[in-house]
Amino acid sequence: MRQFLHQQSHENNTRKKRRKLLIPFTTLSLCIYPSLASTCVKTGAVSSVRRPYSETAPLVISTQLQQVADSFESVLQASQDNHHIPVDSLLDACRTLLNVMQHTGPKALARDFDNNIRKIESAAYTDPTRTHTVASLLQHERDRGVHRQGSESSLYLREQSGAMGLLWIRRTLAFQSDFYERLLEDDNADPIDAIHHAYQQQLKPYHGWTLEKCYNLLVKNNMPPRRLLLARVGGYDDQYSDASFYEKKTCDELKRLVALWRPLIQKWKRSFVELGMEDTRRA
Repeated sequence: MRQFLHQQSHENNTRKKRRKLLIPFTTLSLCIYPSLASTCVKTGAVSSVRRPYSETAPLVISTQLQQVADSFESVLQASQDNHHIPVDSLLDACRTLLNVMQHTGPKALARDFDNNIRKIESAAYTDPTRTHTVASLLQHERDRGVHRQGSESSLYLREQSGAMGLLWIRRTLAFQSDFYERLLEDDNADPIDAIHHAYQQQLKPYHGWTLEKCYNLLVKNNMPPRRLLLARVGGYDDQYSDASFYEKKTCDELKRLVALWRPLIQKWKRSFVELGMEDTRRA
């Protein structure tokens, strides 16, 4: 009996350690979201996992990361069909992303992302017939005089506007795209180098002193090694004997997501630039 109790205690401790390894990864703060970190197994990051009868048997995995990629693929396909990004599909994709974020890191980050979504929804519902695409929503706000005149021909966006929500969500996706693209270029890539490169390119030009300090602090304290980072993003234990399979699956899904985001972000930004609404002030 003592031996049995000892064995049960050892198994419980092992499970606790594994749960600790799956604590979701948080990258940055405020306007920098941990948008691709999927939920740990305990909270449903791996929606369906069939463990193999042998180490060589195939695994069937359905992750929230796949769901995010599927939702943005629908947005891109719709934008290619009618040459405009549909707001309703984009909001659905962002909500899918939000479902992941709500289980990753501080709740304040998910609330901030949610606030940007709500800005878009509020603007879109004012007149659905005139705000059904990103370009038409921006044009509608411009025509209504929602924003004030800035330098030269550009506008300064109102903080609570749909345009402001679209602007920061787009910048966040661009940041995540750069980060994961650089991280996946090389198996020995340093996550800190990758995230600093992405930040310099996509977010630093629009961040004031406070946001930049938040970035430096959070990266310094929260960035794990590449192998562990991918495990947390994919929602698996990097100590699994078949962890290499999960890592490849996670990398494939991230590459797919980056490939979907690139053309979507370009079209998204073009709408802002053409309407003189690419507000480049620092936050």
